[in-house]
Amino acid sequence: MYCERCSRLVYKEKCPGCGKKDLRIPRFDDFCFLTEPDALWVQALKDLLQDNGVEYLTRNAQEAYWMAKMGAPQRIRFFVRYRDYQRAKELNEAFFNSPFEFEMV
Repeated sequence: MYCERCSRLVYKEKCPGCGKKDLRIPRFDDFCFLTEPDALWVQALKDLLQDNGVEYLTRNAQEAYWMAKMGAPQRIRFFVRYRDYQRAKELNEAFFNSPFEFEMV
């Protein structure tokens, strides 16, 4: 099911993000929450999705004013179309769960 308030795919009776129970079947073009990576990985995820032809949107997870005041990096949330969600999820998991090996030169 789909929560219009949070743009999340929900597999329970209510949205875990906002508690909304009035959920609906997702539409082909709905933007769905994918992930909220650490600031270090935001550009890498943008590149990964773009290189694989996945349309995405980003939104700040918190208000920019408060993040600047606290000196914390902004948290960015990624959303992809429902039609691309499974592919984007697989790309995200493959990239971020793969073991990185660094060679010291």
